[in-house]
Amino acid sequence: MMDGTIAKNPCTDFAIILQERHGKVAGMLTNLDSRLTANRESETEKCNVSDILKTLLSTLSNLSKSRIAQPHTLAPQILKEQIQKLRDGLGTERVARELLEQRKNKELQLVESSVMLSLNEEKEVNYQNICRPQQ
Repeated sequence: MMDGTIAKNPCTDFAIILQERHGKVAGMLTNLDSRLTANRESETEKCNVSDILKTLLSTLSNLSKSRIAQPHTLAPQILKEQIQKLRDGLGTERVARELLEQRKNKELQLVESSVMLSLNEEKEVNYQNICRPQQ
């Protein structure tokens, strides 16, 4: 201790270390307390969500049970709807077929009249050719 350095008191050093550690521990306890508070709030929210999910599951279960309990009433209704759709489709196809037949008939009449006109023109030309040389 003659070299000019001041001797440190081990008790003071220990007290400083204890104060630092106490501050760290206090901070850790505060952090832990805030985490626990947040965890409790989230658990409360989880309980609320859990209750809602349980309610939804029970409602879905009741619906599926009612559908299973009444299959004899649902199946005929579905079949009736499908049969009605098929009938409507057949009716639409029948109308489309009739329209197509009418169009074809009109087109055939047009072609027939066009052919008849062409034949008549040819007859006229032939008649004129036959009659002309004689005159």
